[in-house]
Amino acid sequence: MSEYQYFEFQAIDRPLSQADREALRDLSTRARITATSFTNSYEWGDFKGDPAKLMERWFDLHLYLANWGSRRLMIRLPTRMVNRDLLDAFLGEVDRAGLTVVGENLILDIALDEIESEDMEDGSGWLAALTPLRAEVLAGDLRLFYLLWLTAVEADTFEADEPEPMPGIGPLTAALEAFAAFFGIDPDLVQVAAERPAIVIPSASTSADDVNPFRSNRAPHGSFRTRAFMASASGDLLPTTLAKEPSVGTPSQALGSSIRSRQ
Repeated sequence: MSEYQYFEFQAIDRPLSQADREALRDLSTRARITATSFTNSYEWGDFKGDPAKLMERWFDLHLYLANWGSRRLMIRLPTRMVNRDLLDAFLGEVDRAGLTVVGENLILDIALDEIESEDMEDGSGWLAALTPLRAEVLAGDLRLFYLLWLTAVEADTFEADEPEPMPGIGPLTAALEAFAAFFGIDPDLVQVAAERPAIVIPSASTSADDVNPFRSNRAPHGSFRTRAFMASASGDLLPTTLAKEPSVGTPSQALGSSIRSRQ
């Protein structure tokens, strides 16, 4: 099987200047570079740039996909518009995501490996589907971080009685559905989480001491594992290990697969 890697960057808050684009061109002669984006794919060789450095200097979003199962999403957020303590409380034991402060920005870096897929040879379209996540987080919608918490649930990181970070996340936006599909989060777990409506998340000015997602937002009827088990036992869901389907190569295919698994 030949190798395939896909890199895409998006600038939202500030377009790239001509000098910026010339500096980026030095990193790749083949890349498609516009005033707001940098896109390239490789079937041999590798990208000469450091995605983290490009995010620090120029871009607000980055997506990486490789056909051996690696996927990465980076989101740059103005520090003044988010509550770092609250985000740290959500991430907690989630070892597949990290937060880094760079100047006046906070960069969320999410990376998962060995994601099962039938076809990973098309990265186009994914970042467009995921781009609204940034605006959603800046508007106070932190359900993205609940989905990250679910990746730790899948990895058996928590004890059985671990409380949920919020009572529910439904109904999901299209961008949240795309995120779950892109990172191959078990659709059964997502379905259980979305059965209850999302709560209003505090603004960036609210202290995490005032609203701790793992304390005041504790689900009233037990842990997430309990809810998932009850749903499976009642027949509402297939057992997770049997129902999980591999994600597929494009956003539309992946979302269609996710929907079929719930029917």
